[in-house]
Amino acid sequence: MTAKSFHERAVLVKFVQHSWNARKVDKVATAKVAKDFEAKNSRVGTYYKTIIPREYLEDASKIRAQAYDYHMTNTLPWLDGGVRMTPVTALQDYLSAMRKFEIQHKTAVQKIVSKYTAAVKEGMLLQGKLANTADYPSAESIASRFGLDIIVMQLPSTTDWRIDVPKQQLTELKAQAEQDMQTLQKNALQDLYRRLGEAVSHAQKRLSKEENVFRNSLFENLKEVVSVVSKLNFTGDPQLEAMRKEIEAKLAKQTADVVRADPGLRKKVASDAAAIMKKMSSYMGQVKK
Repeated sequence: MTAKSFHERAVLVKFVQHSWNARKVDKVATAKVAKDFEAKNSRVGTYYKTIIPREYLEDASKIRAQAYDYHMTNTLPWLDGGVRMTPVTALQDYLSAMRKFEIQHKTAVQKIVSKYTAAVKEGMLLQGKLANTADYPSAESIASRFGLDIIVMQLPSTTDWRIDVPKQQLTELKAQAEQDMQTLQKNALQDLYRRLGEAVSHAQKRLSKEENVFRNSLFENLKEVVSVVSKLNFTGDPQLEAMRKEIEAKLAKQTADVVRADPGLRKKVASDAAAIMKKMSSYMGQVKK
């Protein structure tokens, strides 16, 4: 795939979140603990207190965690710093799912706001003499302390450079950018092979010994991985697709209850998984080159 078609087939996405953890450093308690234990320096430790019960924040926290998991599952590595990549063909589904998380998060935050006064009272009561009204943000500012958002950006072009540098230097910069782009593309492809490999390897290990117990999620995870890899194979890599289809046909189509009840089938599925892992190792070597 050329850099231009790569540029056209994928976009960059960044998951942005922030939250209030309701934790506060208590300088008075920190100093007292240091003094009571005869510490030579009060900086040897810090006393943190939770100023409202955690259950008031749990719903919003869980939604952010779910959104992050979805983001990481449905995107590919790009550069460090939280920016990742997703195919244009998968962008609409990705954004639709993330918008649902955003709506759920806003609802959860409004619930925090509506119960904030009660949470403060309960927190003050639980802290006893540690309680301090100055520790608490105003009720009007609480909503702004939480956020969940997605930033979408175009992939950088390796051909459209509008900087004032000598021609030779510009040529070198373009060549290096093209090389870097190809490396990033290979890294993204390798990530998909890794996902398939980890899922198949786990299945093979759990099924290879009769005494090993496996959960229903073993095959559910395989189904999820082959589905996600199908969406994220933005290069249309034929070897990756062939491997994905083989895993889907021989492993992901199985159900835990049927495999548990049939020792012969369990043995065959484990054998198929081992054969796929062997074949996949050779493909991974080609991708890394």
